[in-house]
Amino acid sequence: MGDYKILEFEEDKSLSYEKQDDYLIKNCNFLHRHAKLVKLLRPIWCENVFVNGLENINSTKKPILFILNHRGYYDILDLLPVWSEISNPPAISIVGRDNYTKIKSLDFLFNSYISPVLSSIKRISTDNLYDSDKEQREHNEKRMIQVQEFMENGSCSAILPEGTSRTNGAINNLKKWGVWRLSHKREKGDVKYIVNLLPVGNTSELMLSKWNRHLTYANVGKEFHYAPSEFFEGETLDEYFKRDMNNFSSIVKNKLIELQTITMSQIGGLYLTKIFNQVGDLFGKDGLSRAINESYNRLNEIADNRSLFLDNNFLNEFETREMFERYFSNLKKQEYISSFDDVLHQININHFFEIPDNSHYKKENPQRYMINGLLDIAKNRPAVKRSLEASLNIPDLNKFEIR
Repeated sequence: MGDYKILEFEEDKSLSYEKQDDYLIKNCNFLHRHAKLVKLLRPIWCENVFVNGLENINSTKKPILFILNHRGYYDILDLLPVWSEISNPPAISIVGRDNYTKIKSLDFLFNSYISPVLSSIKRISTDNLYDSDKEQREHNEKRMIQVQEFMENGSCSAILPEGTSRTNGAINNLKKWGVWRLSHKREKGDVKYIVNLLPVGNTSELMLSKWNRHLTYANVGKEFHYAPSEFFEGETLDEYFKRDMNNFSSIVKNKLIELQTITMSQIGGLYLTKIFNQVGDLFGKDGLSRAINESYNRLNEIADNRSLFLDNNFLNEFETREMFERYFSNLKKQEYISSFDDVLHQININHFFEIPDNSHYKKENPQRYMINGLLDIAKNRPAVKRSLEASLNIPDLNKFEIR
């Protein structure tokens, strides 16, 4: 990590709540008030939220830049109540784009309402900063400076990088500028400091809930720091920024994939894919249940010195059986399968292997979305790949494409 200084807030400069400036007071009040409100309303769209690793927040020196993979508009609403569960929660600024609804009047009202916690930026469609609109660039640069000043005063920030939300279930390459820009601070070309980074793996389970809701699994990782690359001789500034952002993006992407939760519908969907590829479109319910249980058992035996998160770790044996019945019922309700006779069921091939546009993937084919998420993990975790191949009798998981 070289000799880069890590940004840490000096305790003797710390301000008591009563002495904080107006913005920080509004920030803390907003978070306290809405954490309670959202917790009451959250069951409307989210059945439950499971969180692992909160102790990593308490053990990390402030300020912290939280990096979460983005699943949808509901991410902040799902996780806001968790903030109130942290002992002595800090003020936090959330970096987000200023046109989320893409309706100017609604965006104006929304941004005004959540201004105590929002640092709004304008979306830049390219990682080449010199190709982007000058006004957008200048607006975003001012926001980045404000966020850095906020963090220099001991508060935290959170960013959900674009490029991780509208996907087919796998985590795409990050649109890198904002999160890379906040990972360190430069002055006159030199790195002044680097920031405490805390990755949070955010998994949405779309096939196990009642009434078209979802489950959320959030895993808080261990802190890390990014040391910017050295310049190459003859390299232009734009070439350097591209290379350094790509390097940073790869590191963050791997950390977010490692913090994803493997869920029942991912395993079940992969098993049904395997059945169709090897046997045909008929299967038995008991066989699906046994395959899922065997996969859970084998995954729990992995010992590769890396964290692995499974949704059944949050449940007891009875709840796991109940979840399977719910999963099977949802497969029928969403017409992924139908009864063939008293014993066998038939896979609806057209729906099961449908490939929607990424912006509608979660809604139009949630089961395939879940399968792609598991394949993404397996392709980045050799031990997980081998475990799934053994438990589901798949000769080579590499032949299963993320589509």
